[in-house]
Amino acid sequence: MQDLTLEASLQQRGISILTREDSDFSSHVDSFSGSHKDKTPRCITLPTTAEQVAAIISECTSRDIPLAVRGGGHDVFGRFAHRDAVSIDLRRMSSVQVAADKKSANVSGGATTSQVVNVLNDHGLQVPVGSCGRVGFAGWSLIGGLGPYFQSYGLGSDQITGAKVVNAQGKVIQADEALLKGLRGGGGSLGIVVELTIKVYPLQKIQAGHLLFDSTDIEKAVTLFLTGYESMLASNGGKLPPQLSILPCILAIPGLGVALTCGIVWNGAACEESRLWISRIASLAPILAQSSEPQALAPETSPALLLEMQTSRIPKQVAGRTETVSVRRFSPAVVAALAKQATKIPSTSVGGGLVMHILRSDSPSLSKDVPPSVCAYRQPQVVIEILGISADETTASSATAWARSAQQELSGLEDAMRQTYLPVTPPEAVDLEAIYQDKLAELVLLKLQHDPLGVFTHTLPSVAP
Repeated sequence: MQDLTLEASLQQRGISILTREDSDFSSHVDSFSGSHKDKTPRCITLPTTAEQVAAIISECTSRDIPLAVRGGGHDVFGRFAHRDAVSIDLRRMSSVQVAADKKSANVSGGATTSQVVNVLNDHGLQVPVGSCGRVGFAGWSLIGGLGPYFQSYGLGSDQITGAKVVNAQGKVIQADEALLKGLRGGGGSLGIVVELTIKVYPLQKIQAGHLLFDSTDIEKAVTLFLTGYESMLASNGGKLPPQLSILPCILAIPGLGVALTCGIVWNGAACEESRLWISRIASLAPILAQSSEPQALAPETSPALLLEMQTSRIPKQVAGRTETVSVRRFSPAVVAALAKQATKIPSTSVGGGLVMHILRSDSPSLSKDVPPSVCAYRQPQVVIEILGISADETTASSATAWARSAQQELSGLEDAMRQTYLPVTPPEAVDLEAIYQDKLAELVLLKLQHDPLGVFTHTLPSVAP
């Protein structure tokens, strides 16, 4: 009797599968950055339990068939897919359960950021997240986790207190302390995380807004703002209130052209201190607004409503690619280079441009009081996302060319770092030694212990055992 095919064997186990012949296949391959047809999987599995994930791994490893894991699928490079591999799509595993004491929550591996934030909001809780609700929460957390609450609570990785993992042997296990250390920053390289246990925090009102500056002379506006910010930071000893987070952006905006904007979040209710700091940020360059009052520039809202607003501004699908450079600070040379690049952003590049994530020295994740991890983002820096993207391939081509040129110039500056932020680093530019630094040896050792045969190869990061 002929052996069952992989697909038939998995279906016998009650696991839903889509093959290339199924009408729903293309919609499940589609992602934020398109369908990545060069990475079309052999089939897509849609598990609903950890045991089903374990069965898929066992079947694949016994037949020497590669696998790839998809959570949110928001990676612009499509690293959640691999040609002719079995895709393990976790999006049907999206539950969020809050502990009775409301100090932690269990988040399934396929839950999006919006799902997590909305459930926690209903329980009077919040957690640090990124700025897009469609991003998979587990993937964002495991690889570092930058966002507007970094200064208040720390990186996403540092919120992880437990994990349920399907290992390379196809077994469901609870991560011990050694494995947890590798999961905090080590991404999906050590196993498939089907559930995270995370710290949560009491829900509070926040102030948030999106400042728009006069960009008639974009080079002047960028120079004024970034120079003013660096001077303000220096005058305060490198520290600002932990509630305050800003996200300077230089973006091609339909109807406006290339403009300087700045997202601002005060993680707390409006008060005299918040009004002072919002006013100070708004005064760094001439602002375009009907009112200069802090309450109008950054009104009170909630984390859930803020995330909904931010997500609505991000296209559901883009064409093109990203580049990235991290710099130590906004030195005069860095400011001059960014101001110059602002004049070169193609106006046809809808949503393209420069986004600057600022990791300040006063974040909890840059202190000594952090959980054991392989996360290497423990020093002040500015992570610059260079978005060579647009709405379609035709307009994205010029944006992509600009992004590559900008990356080359910025990476050559004295204040540029070898370390880059892994989620937005192009695959061909990933340098694990530069990214993980002294943590790489620990990650490789954990890889040897937990996945010596390299079952989890098509992961972010891809670590060789």
